[in-house]
Amino acid sequence: MHISEEGIKIILGLKVKELRTHHGLSLTELAKKTGLSVSYLNEIEKGKKYPKTKKLMDLAEGLEVSYDDLVGLKLSKKMEPIGTLLNSNILENLPLEMLGLELNKLVEIIASAPTKINAFISTLIKISRRYNMSEEDFNLAALRSYLEMHENYFEYLEEEAEKFMKKHSMNVNDKVNFEQLAKILYESYNIKIEEDSLSKFSELQHIRSVMVEGEQPTLYIKGELNESQKTFVIGRELGYRFLNIKEREYTYSSVEIDSFEQVLNNHKVTYFSGAIIMNRTRLLQDLDQFAKNTEWDSEAFRTMMYRYTSSSETFMHRLTTLIPTYWEINNLFYLRFHHGPVHHQYTVTKELHFARHHTAHAIENGEHYCRRWSSIRIFDEYQELKAKDQAPDAHFMVQRSQYQDSGEEYFVISLVRPSLTGDSDQVSVSIGFTFNDVFKERFHFWDDPNIPILNVNETCERCSIRSCKERASAPLVLEKAAQRNKIMNQLHELNQLT
Repeated sequence: MHISEEGIKIILGLKVKELRTHHGLSLTELAKKTGLSVSYLNEIEKGKKYPKTKKLMDLAEGLEVSYDDLVGLKLSKKMEPIGTLLNSNILENLPLEMLGLELNKLVEIIASAPTKINAFISTLIKISRRYNMSEEDFNLAALRSYLEMHENYFEYLEEEAEKFMKKHSMNVNDKVNFEQLAKILYESYNIKIEEDSLSKFSELQHIRSVMVEGEQPTLYIKGELNESQKTFVIGRELGYRFLNIKEREYTYSSVEIDSFEQVLNNHKVTYFSGAIIMNRTRLLQDLDQFAKNTEWDSEAFRTMMYRYTSSSETFMHRLTTLIPTYWEINNLFYLRFHHGPVHHQYTVTKELHFARHHTAHAIENGEHYCRRWSSIRIFDEYQELKAKDQAPDAHFMVQRSQYQDSGEEYFVISLVRPSLTGDSDQVSVSIGFTFNDVFKERFHFWDDPNIPILNVNETCERCSIRSCKERASAPLVLEKAAQRNKIMNQLHELNQLT
């Protein structure tokens, strides 16, 4: 069992408190028995202090246990789940400080009602094992929550990006290019770029770049990347250097995540790169001009996107950082789907939910995401274009999605592009805006009659649209709920007979 030093302090504190309570002793009474002060004992129980051997022996004697039992890491049956949690390093890796919590304070709260809360902890651990949730999964989930809390906007990173541009005399109205950033990377940080070597390593074909430190630091970039993708990769590396970030990943994409700090820092440099490539002031001006169109125009959107050296996906994600803060359109979501060679198999690979209501989580439980959303429909349309040899590098689709049961509506902008993972793979990216007066005021094309309005749901298993031709599964969850309601109604009828 590997438990951190802080975890060992917490376990001792839990054992002391449990033993003291078992003997019916107050802190004052235990202080008299051990010769330790009340304040010191309180610090021990909170997991903040770990006494030296002599004081531990006095404490063991006062609590009527052996020294070995007191300092051992084994907890009682009802406290066992806390030990499991500490041993898993889940709590240690989560960004508790950012959430306003301290590890020992959280454990103190848990210990205040151990039987009920530990049952809850045991359930969480079993669920995580059932679905093979790793520490990496927890870290990524924590990052999503962190971004949603801040509406994916970070003023200090915007300011750092602008300082960088000013330092290197970059005009915000000029298109940032690969050669420009590569020159800054070499001249300011002595990092050269190599574009041929990664192709020689068969197991590294899915990785966009690898940074190798050494006598001559080298950033190896996948040669198949296009101009905008390579520019973004260099922007990330410049972010690590300019922001002076030491705790980092050296590959893009991730191979192994060691801590939440790495995950957060990866987000910081990704955000930084987007901010120097797509300056906020200029992008907001372009977006404002586009939003005044009274009809949706895919080509105008594409033109706006390619004014910047950015991939289509990066551009869409950048919009989620600016629109909530500057246009006060807070209820939106961002979804990224991957469609592989298996027909009608779709996987959510990235998501942010500022709206809180819209969800794609159910698909992880084996359910089928609603095929009526443009995020999915766009794949079939793209395949048809490919068959005619007319598929562009990015294809767009818009729709108004109305939930069948609640009536809640979203305006969704989706795009699809080829994936780097295989010739037959595609990726779709969607931004969904809650369809309300704020959205209508900003986007003048909201009532374009050419934009389809479709009834949707979350998953097929939860959908009440019986006539749906796109359905991939029967409404099993709804049927189960209906059957349960029938049973409850008949039980109620039975009770009325007595």
